[in-house]
Amino acid sequence: VYDPFAALKGMMQVCQDDGVVVVWGHMNEGVTQNYRNFHQWNFCWEDDDFIIWRPDRRQSVRDMFDGKVYLHQENQPDLYRIIMSKSPIKARKQAAKVDA
Repeated sequence: VYDPFAALKGMMQVCQDDGVVVVWGHMNEGVTQNYRNFHQWNFCWEDDDFIIWRPDRRQSVRDMFDGKVYLHQENQPDLYRIIMSKSPIKARKQAAKVDA
């Protein structure tokens, strides 16, 4: 089973202080693809939080990073985009660029 939690944590560890990490894709692809190949996890928005889950585990990305992450959602309901930064101000600026 792939480990999206370790992947996100690793990306943030190597991210420069003024940098951002952007992850995007289709929501709940694990369910859609029957948990095959790379689609072993579901990613979705729930109550203003980004959730990574599968039938045996569920994790809030906001909680995983102790609230030190800026989350941004696409305008399309079936897509997600998460923008993470060590600096919330930098993440907000990046989100504004992406939305423009």
